[in-house]
Amino acid sequence: MKKPAHRFALATSDPDLHASIKKAVTERDQPSAVVLSRTDAAGLLEPDGLEQLVRSEANIVLLDIGAQEKAMIASSIRELLAQTSEIRVVLMGQPATAAELLDLMRAGVADYLPKPIENGSLEGAIDRATRGLTQVSVSPEGKGRVIGLFGPKGGTGVTTVAANVAIKLRELTEQDVLMADLNAELGTASILLGVRPRYNFVELVKNLHRMDDDLLRSYLTRHESGVSFLPSPLTARDLEGVTKQRINATVSLLRSAFGHVLLDLGNSLTPLAQAGLGVCDEVVVVVTPEVPALRNAKRLLPMVGQSLPGGQQALRFVVNRYDGNVDISLGQMRDTLGHDISMTLPREDQASSHAANVGRPVVMDGVGKYAKAISKLTRMVATPGSIVKRAKKSRGGALFARFRSGKKGAESKEGRRSEGAPSQAPQATAAKS
Repeated sequence: MKKPAHRFALATSDPDLHASIKKAVTERDQPSAVVLSRTDAAGLLEPDGLEQLVRSEANIVLLDIGAQEKAMIASSIRELLAQTSEIRVVLMGQPATAAELLDLMRAGVADYLPKPIENGSLEGAIDRATRGLTQVSVSPEGKGRVIGLFGPKGGTGVTTVAANVAIKLRELTEQDVLMADLNAELGTASILLGVRPRYNFVELVKNLHRMDDDLLRSYLTRHESGVSFLPSPLTARDLEGVTKQRINATVSLLRSAFGHVLLDLGNSLTPLAQAGLGVCDEVVVVVTPEVPALRNAKRLLPMVGQSLPGGQQALRFVVNRYDGNVDISLGQMRDTLGHDISMTLPREDQASSHAANVGRPVVMDGVGKYAKAISKLTRMVATPGSIVKRAKKSRGGALFARFRSGKKGAESKEGRRSEGAPSQAPQATAAKS
């Protein structure tokens, strides 16, 4: 039997309010049902009650709180939303101060109705909560692909690679592409892209409980290439209260809205990076042809593999800044890592430095060996079948095509000429074309 779209849990000791809530739920146009009903809101906020709430699969919770519950409500709501983001919490109680309301909203409460509840207020709150559950539109491609990029030490150029691949993915697939910088505190992706974002990834995570299409788009920064972008958090303090479960839920949401999601995981296995690894379909490990980078990659492989759903089989190794004139061969790198090298990216220091300084990734100009290599890497990591096939242009372009057309016309006219016409006529006619 199909579950109703809107599943309500309610807790109130007021029989009149209980009856009003049930009436408001059952009279809705959309399929709705009360899946959990209790008379003690305080009990529902205890660990056992929260577990019962999660098991009930309710996605809208209506709580009638008193002084006892008010003291514990914020922490309980945070704990609940850490376990499931697919839920909206509406509170009813005595009028609250502005400071109390702010604390509740920060905890994740969707709405607060002061008692006595005015006519129409309850129905309005329920409607707002259910609209929030409309969430984010699913991308036309369905479930998107999540690609992580990781550098085992600073200076491997992983962020540069991530930015260029994101832009090329947008160009080659014509899908919606999102890049998120998960390099806590030290993220530089916004500089490389030349953008000034208003919000960062962690702010999106903390507001996941009230996310819908419009709110999601307001959090994203749009790059001129069409790539959507979320920068890294500015300080470690921003990560307080952010759990692995909420990060996973956020990436799952983004996966549903974008054809491809690229996560710049930085160069160390921070809790944020490890949480990101846990939702990646594939991770590109960017190394440079030097011993420290290869040593770190070798040491981190077991930890990275344990975090990845696909294990080490979901890893792809790319050597950046490779020009052939290095002390370590590709064969030695392969033996050190215990993995094949998928490809190399050439060293183009001057072009890369200029691109970083002006905030315009190399691939946007589409010239040079590096841009061509990025195109090849992008085709490797893109969802199979997602690359848009384009008709090859005729050699010489439209002008040459028109010349050929004119030449055919001239030859056709010449065929209709009499046998006594001058032999130079075809050349003259073609020239006029």
